[in-house]
Amino acid sequence: MVHPRGAPHLENPERLTASSRLVYGEDNFNQLFERLVPVPAERIWSPADGESLSLGDRTLTFFHTEGHARHHLCIHDDRSDGLFTGDSFGLRYPEFDHPDTPLLYPATTPTQFDPDAAHATVDRLAAMGPRTLYLTHYAPLAFAPRLADGLHALLDAFVALARDRGAPGPDRHAILSRGVEEILLARWTACGGRADITTRGLLAADVDTNAQGLAHWVDRERRRRPN
Repeated sequence: MVHPRGAPHLENPERLTASSRLVYGEDNFNQLFERLVPVPAERIWSPADGESLSLGDRTLTFFHTEGHARHHLCIHDDRSDGLFTGDSFGLRYPEFDHPDTPLLYPATTPTQFDPDAAHATVDRLAAMGPRTLYLTHYAPLAFAPRLADGLHALLDAFVALARDRGAPGPDRHAILSRGVEEILLARWTACGGRADITTRGLLAADVDTNAQGLAHWVDRERRRRPN
């Protein structure tokens, strides 16, 4: 089961593999992933936006949720009133949970990050008012409207960073990485947390990929609006 835009990549995963190698680097890719095996077309189903599937005593409803990626889906389970969000409603590490508000932050991963679509998706998912968010990274989380507010604020902060400091240059990745880390650590310390080596280590991989995604977005914006 996959978004219509993702179906061709399951039938022929060569482009997906090549793109992932660029994002993760050759060594990391080989360490993290096995070889992707093509899926026969007759085994692939691509639900339309809002289409449902009865599965035992529950109904799963699928939503096309762009922003993080154009081929992204979220799934609502009516029995649990749970929403499986993928990366569209942010990332969360339980180590960063605060009694009032967990540190939940957007995934601006390359190469299809779109802030306008990401804002719209956060609003759409929040309007469903689910009982539970099932975050791919990581673990279930009780839904509260303030979580959406925090994601909107961080999306705006990441976009402002990219516009201010994302001009092409040899040091761009390092500059954007530092900026993403500063934004996340500022949010964490504002919640009463402490920025230390462990904290920075947990954030390191996401800081790196978020910086890459912001650079891709800046370049795309420059091509779209050259003046």
